[in-house]
Amino acid sequence: MTQRIFILAIVGVQALGLCACGFSAEDNVLTRECVIGPDQGATLMGRFPRMKIPIAVAAGQFSGDEARDIENAVQTWNSFTRVSLGEEIFDMGGSSIRESSVAKPSNSRLCSTSLIDSRGEWVTTRQVVIYKSGTWNSSIPNAIAVTAVCRSGGSPFNRSYMASMDLNYQNFFVDGRPIPDLRSIVTHELGHLLGLDHSCTGDSGRNGFPSCSDSGINSDYLNAVMFPSVFFNNGLGEVRRALNINDQGRANCLYQDISPAGQQQFD
Repeated sequence: MTQRIFILAIVGVQALGLCACGFSAEDNVLTRECVIGPDQGATLMGRFPRMKIPIAVAAGQFSGDEARDIENAVQTWNSFTRVSLGEEIFDMGGSSIRESSVAKPSNSRLCSTSLIDSRGEWVTTRQVVIYKSGTWNSSIPNAIAVTAVCRSGGSPFNRSYMASMDLNYQNFFVDGRPIPDLRSIVTHELGHLLGLDHSCTGDSGRNGFPSCSDSGINSDYLNAVMFPSVFFNNGLGEVRRALNINDQGRANCLYQDISPAGQQQFD
């Protein structure tokens, strides 16, 4: 099968000329349904074939507060899928996220291994690792974070089998640089890890992928955690921690039929 790696990023925007207005971090909406806009068909990129995707942080790289922000981002997704899909989508290895001593691999090396064995089970010694990068070598220089996902062909969605996440600590998160809300950033990147592309695109749009600047765009796309940009005010990034109906509905579309709740539906 053809193997491909997908690089997904969230970028920072210094000017506040645009605003994803109306977003509330206290939004309590929850949907158990597959909900996707008719113009968003190309925003579902692939999925892991099982729930409880194992994740870890790079050993010794994150402070206690940073680790808790990452854990809370994971719990945001887990709390939702526990209700909607009947199981947590991520496995942290315990109440606190596990650490991994695996060095950050190149993209080509990343895709040479798999989280899933020949029986379709998780390889217990491997996880998706979140790294802090003090030297940013990404081809997307203004990215706050980048998630790389390895996928092969599959039906009804491409099959994800390996991934990693990098957080840009050279250009963000440090004194004298813009400070994004770490929990919001990781929540967004975990959506990419699951297989969600952005809710809309910053360019002119295309079939199945709406333009964020379209005057008639669905406001749920603009308010989503998976909106493609982060806006800053006085050097501080906006807070987007709560999954809205568009984030939730698209995630349901990806995982509903392989979740315990979805399997029960077809009994």
